[in-house]
Amino acid sequence: MYTLYSHEFTQLVDRQFADSEKGQYKALKHVGQFNAITRTSNNSNFNILQFESSFQEEVRVVNFRDFNHTSFHFQLEGHSNARISCFGDALPMKQGEFNVMNCIDPISNFSFPKQKDYSYICLGINQQYLTSLLEQCGAEWQKIAKKLAKDQPFTLFDKPKHFGSLLKQTLYAIIHPPVADSLISTYVPHKIEELILLILNESSLSQKRNTFPFSQRDVDLLHDLKIYLDDNFLKQHNLSGLARQAGINEFKLKKGFKILFNYSVFGYINHLRMQYSYKLLQARALPLGAIAALVGYQSDASFIRAFKNYYGYAPNKSKPLGNGCFQGL
Repeated sequence: MYTLYSHEFTQLVDRQFADSEKGQYKALKHVGQFNAITRTSNNSNFNILQFESSFQEEVRVVNFRDFNHTSFHFQLEGHSNARISCFGDALPMKQGEFNVMNCIDPISNFSFPKQKDYSYICLGINQQYLTSLLEQCGAEWQKIAKKLAKDQPFTLFDKPKHFGSLLKQTLYAIIHPPVADSLISTYVPHKIEELILLILNESSLSQKRNTFPFSQRDVDLLHDLKIYLDDNFLKQHNLSGLARQAGINEFKLKKGFKILFNYSVFGYINHLRMQYSYKLLQARALPLGAIAALVGYQSDASFIRAFKNYYGYAPNKSKPLGNGCFQGL
């Protein structure tokens, strides 16, 4: 096991809330132990940290001191464990999981097991900015806003949650903004606010799931079906076939999917198809008629009508996005 102390780890992770025109790239390597790189970008309201590494042996970080912030953690690949002074329990993270932690005077100890590919993103959010955002979100969120104002540590979820395609797409847009360089400084803060609101919505849905009228097995089967649809939304589906695919009856499928994911089953399929068609239109790789057929419409007119109902404008009004990328990321 290799040990990194706080002053060494700071060579990789040195976050702050301050406007910066360019991101920072840092690298730290110990032959036979690990090879790590980080990319950071800072703003007065947030900072973005990307951390990638290969670990040839287990590596631990001891007594890393950080400043007060609210962390939005996303584990893209690999896994790790953390103990943070303001929280009593260990805070493990596995691939595909996320959590939100309000850290007060944090002193952290991390453990990175031996693994080839480790990839992690943390959005550090200024607590005053987050409090202001929560105060605009209604009474449901005032309790958390008060905890922020009183510098109380908390996690938004009791245990890490799996992030779905929508959160993943929004996170990707933050790291790789699909706009011209001149628009990035405006685009990225709006996408970060969108990501925060999506996660708050996930928290609300989690509270609904506590009163979910079906069994945990039903919940697991519906989550498995959602994952299946994320990869197979272009196929032709019917309710009875999806019920068989999920291993659940049609009543539970219709009611349970709506409660868990805030979409009907076919509303979710349409959501995925509309997002996919938008990407194809932006890329201009296929004519409109081919895109319409690919996402399941028998005529251009029916596709145009569905697209307009979803986005509020016709697909021929959609303008291509630029190829800019976030400075330093």
